Amino acid sequence: MITFAQLIKTVSSSTSKPRLAIATAQDAQLLMLLPEIEAIAEPVLIGDLKVISSKLIQYGDSLDRYDSIDETDPTQAVLKARNLIIQKQADILVQGAISNPILRDIILCREDGLEPHCFLSHISVLESRQLSRLVLITDSMINRKPGLKEKISIVQNALTLTKAIGIDKPRVAALAALEYVNPSIQSTIDAAVLSKMADRHQFDDTIVEGPLDIDCAVSSQAALRKNVSSKVVDEVDIYLVSDVESGNSFAQFMSLLGSIPMAGIIVGASAPIIINMPYITNQGKLAEIALASLLYQHQNTNV
Repeated sequence: MITFAQLIKTVSSSTSKPRLAIATAQDAQLLMLLPEIEAIAEPVLIGDLKVISSKLIQYGDSLDRYDSIDETDPTQAVLKARNLIIQKQADILVQGAISNPILRDIILCREDGLEPHCFLSHISVLESRQLSRLVLITDSMINRKPGLKEKISIVQNALTLTKAIGIDKPRVAALAALEYVNPSIQSTIDAAVLSKMADRHQFDDTIVEGPLDIDCAVSSQAALRKNVSSKVVDEVDIYLVSDVESGNSFAQFMSLLGSIPMAGIIVGASAPIIINMPYITNQGKLAEIALASLLYQHQNTNV
C-alpha cells in the first residue's frame, strides 16, 4: 500500500464487509462519514438515537438506513458494543462520543472485557508521501513503560498488521537514545536483544535492527557518519519506540508539524479497536476503518 486512498479503495472493493459496533455513535465526524464508511464496512449505531437522528438529518442522511440500538447511557452503550463483539454480531469496535476513561475501563480493564488476558498495543500508521509507503509507530497510546517482554508482544502485534496490509518482509527499527548498547540505558539493551531474536528468526521473516537512534534509522548519511551498518536504514516499516511518551509525541509531531496523514488502531484484542484521536482527519478515520477491516479479514483467514 502506498496511500490511504489506495488502502480504502482496496477494502471497498471487497465483497465481504465487517460490521462496526460504534459505541455512542452521536460523534459528529463518524456521522458525517457514514455514507463513505458504508463502502468499507456495515455500521451499527449504538447510542442516543434521538440525537443521532437529529444530526443525521442535518447531514442530509437518515437513521432508517442503518442498524441501530437505542442507549442513552454512555457506559451501557459501550457495554452493548462490546457484547456485540463477544457474541460475534460485530467485528470491529469503534469509539464514538465517549470519554477515554469509560472506554478504557470497560474494554481494557474489566475481567469480562475483550480478551483481557491478551496484550494490547496501539499502532500509529502514517502515510509517508516522501517514502511513497505506509510506516508504523508503536506503541503510541497504551503501554506506558514496556519492558522487554512487552516489547516482544508490541512487535508481534505490529507484524500482524503489516501482514494484513501486504508488507511481506517488514523492517523494524528498535529505537533508543543511542545507536550502541549502553548497559546503563535499558532501551538499548532491549533493542539489542530484539535484534538478535530477529537474527535467530524468532519474528519469522522480519528484520529488526537496534539500538538505533532516530537519525540513523531515517538517514543513511547519519548512519555512515556514525559508522552504523544496518539493513533497515532509509527503509523502516515499523518504528518501535522505548515508551508511550516517546511514541505518542513522535506520532503527533509527525502528524501535526510534519503534516503527514495519520491513522491509528489498537491491536491484540479479539477484535480491532478504533479510538478517538482529535488530530485524525476524515480520510484518516476512513483509513482506520480500512486498516481494521484488513486486520479482521487477515485474522479470520488465518484462524
